[in-house]
Formats: sequence, C-alpha cells, structure tokens
Amino acid sequence: MLQAFLLSAVMVVITTAIHMTGLLGLMALTGKHRSRVDSPGHRIELALFILAIVLGVFLIHALEVFVFALAFLALGEIASFETAVYFSLSTFTTLGMGDIVLDSHWRILVAVEALIGFLMIGWSTAFLVYVLGKLRTLERAWFVRLGEEE
Repeated sequence: MLQAFLLSAVMVVITTAIHMTGLLGLMALTGKHRSRVDSPGHRIELALFILAIVLGVFLIHALEVFVFALAFLALGEIASFETAVYFSLSTFTTLGMGDIVLDSHWRILVAVEALIGFLMIGWSTAFLVYVLGKLRTLERAWFVRLGEEE
C-alpha cells in the first residue's frame, strides 16, 4: 500500500507539472499572437486562435493520460498500450467504465488518477473561461472603436 501511495504522489506531481507547463506555454502563445486578434475584422484569425487554444488544452490532457497509461504498463497491470490509454482516459475523466480492473494493490493509484483528472479538467475549464473572457472584452472594445469611427 505504501508503494501505491508513493507512486500516486509522484504521479500527482508529474501531472501537475505537465499541466502547469502546458498552460504557461498556451499563455505565452496567447501573448505572442494577441496582436493578430487584437484588432477588429479578424474573425477567422480569432476563430483559429480559439481552436488552437482548445486543441492545446486537449493535448495537455492527452499527455497526462499517456503518462498514467505508461505507469500502468510499467507496473505490468495492463498488457497493451491501447488498453492502458483506454483505461487511463476512462479513469482520468472519471467515467470509470469498470470493464478493466487492476489488482487491488493499485486501487489507490486509480482513485488518485480520477481525482487529479477532475482537478486538471477544472483547471483547464477555468483557463478557457479566462482566455475567452479576455477575447470577449477585446471584441466589445472593437465594437466601441468601430462605433466611434462611423
């Protein structure tokens, strides 16, 4: 049981580090490309920018799921990478299909993956709300500027 707790703690640190690094990278991307979406009339660029941010968040979560999948493979609990990814994704999203069950020794790790997945998805949601809120503020400013110019 101590082994499961220690591995769970390591996985929480790794997952949090991946998430934080990924979101910081997306924030840097946001700052770098802000001038392209900062002026009115660039709706397609704005849509592509939002798409890039959402895909970036998706890729961050995919990497986190893959890290857990690799852990399950390394433990010898799951035989194939595809099955490990399926199990990890099901656990990370708290869906928990229940069609794959690990040895009772690693139940703590599975529960911790569900908890950290729930937290990371919440963090991503907050990030997306923040970014989209900033873009809506820009959009309102565009309409004010356009109204003043007419």
